[in-house]
Amino acid sequence: MNTQPVLIDGKWSPSQGKETFQAVNPATRETLPEHYPLSTWSEIDQAVHAANRAFQEALALSGEKFAAFLERFAERLESRKEEL
Repeated sequence: MNTQPVLIDGKWSPSQGKETFQAVNPATRETLPEHYPLSTWSEIDQAVHAANRAFQEALALSGEKFAAFLERFAERLESRKEEL
């Protein structure tokens, strides 16, 4: 079984969690083939701290820079709309 990695602080890495789950397509109710880890409390703590740092950085941006960030984010989402 190939378990998907976790994204913490901008880096993909294998989870330390031993248990996994499979997601379900809400439109078809079919179980998806990928297995996702149940993250450990340590991984969750790392993710929460990384999110807080990102939030603090976003707060420090000027309105103009934050707007530019949102525009770029929207462009990237739009470019992957078929995949998503």
